[in-house]
Amino acid sequence: MSVDALTLAAVVDELRRIIVGGRIQHVTLPAPLSIGLEVFRAGRRYQLLASANPRSARLHLVAQKPTRGVEQDTPLLLLLRKYVRNGVVTAVEQPPLERIAVLSITKYPGARKDDEDDGCVSSFCGVAEEGRVAYRHSEKDLDSNDGSGA
Repeated sequence: MSVDALTLAAVVDELRRIIVGGRIQHVTLPAPLSIGLEVFRAGRRYQLLASANPRSARLHLVAQKPTRGVEQDTPLLLLLRKYVRNGVVTAVEQPPLERIAVLSITKYPGARKDDEDDGCVSSFCGVAEEGRVAYRHSEKDLDSNDGSGA
């Protein structure tokens, strides 16, 4: 199923109601272009799956915890563990009429990290508060090296 801007707006609205204010307890890579986050909020655990696969890009809550799908820790997973794990989801946003979702996570007071799909190629970007790209993981990374990303 192709996800358009209106469908993504509904998903973002649902995620905003459910996970904003939640703490990220666990980060996994179920597939080379997917991220699984376990978010704990209001006494419940929610499993968020984000995929940047060009054929099946998606962002939604799933019932089961995503299992680890990569054989070894990739640079992307190490960065996510460093900057995202134990962080608090502060916002889920979507620029008007775009197929981009921005997940803002604060780990330390005064700090802000974003995961965003840049719209050019299905990808994950970590963007520092000042706007520079801190890390990027995309399908091109898989084609250009051994699949370890970044």
